[in-house]
Amino acid sequence: MMDKWRNLYLREIMYRYGSYENYLAQKFILQKPFLDMIEQSIISDKPLIECGAGTAKRSAFFAALGHNAFAVDLDDGMLEMAKRTSIVISPNNPVTIVKNDILNLPYENKSFSVSHSGGVLEHYQDDEIVAMLKEQMRVSDKVCFSVPSTYYGEEKMYGDERRLTERQWNNLIYESGAKITSTVQYHGRPLKHRIIDIAKDPRRLFRPKANIAFALEPWD
Repeated sequence: MMDKWRNLYLREIMYRYGSYENYLAQKFILQKPFLDMIEQSIISDKPLIECGAGTAKRSAFFAALGHNAFAVDLDDGMLEMAKRTSIVISPNNPVTIVKNDILNLPYENKSFSVSHSGGVLEHYQDDEIVAMLKEQMRVSDKVCFSVPSTYYGEEKMYGDERRLTERQWNNLIYESGAKITSTVQYHGRPLKHRIIDIAKDPRRLFRPKANIAFALEPWD
């Protein structure tokens, strides 16, 4: 499993971006709406936690801004990539990288300002998604997550991704005991790749953006 996930990411990075450094730079540009959402959700000086962190690019981004950032993942290969990301992006304020199951986080209630994830929840079934959101709400004041929308046009990276409608996500969020404070959509691929896709299928020009992000907080 370790080599499978790591190899998937490395193949994606080299095919679309050419180098690890360019991958990180481009992702920060593409994901700016999501990064802004996370930043706007920070309400205290408590640390941030990224659940299912993968390369931990968002954790490193916020660490570079001076935040105390934690990145949690269960896959050894991705934890190694997360360490590399931290060194490249935030060498003076390293990300705290933790191997742990995000369904059972080893932290006290409300230990974090924001829990965030991107490209994680779509790999799970409804009951697991609800459980993960509840666990993230337990350890943090706010939760932000990003998932593919139903207009995500790329081939599935791992094979088990689910492209749920916004209404389906709303229902799962409600079941978790959270309420939505904001949503935002954004592109997930570099412009040159989107142009190629549109040239092959002009109908793509009129599709909504491929990723949707939600900001959540508990009901009062």
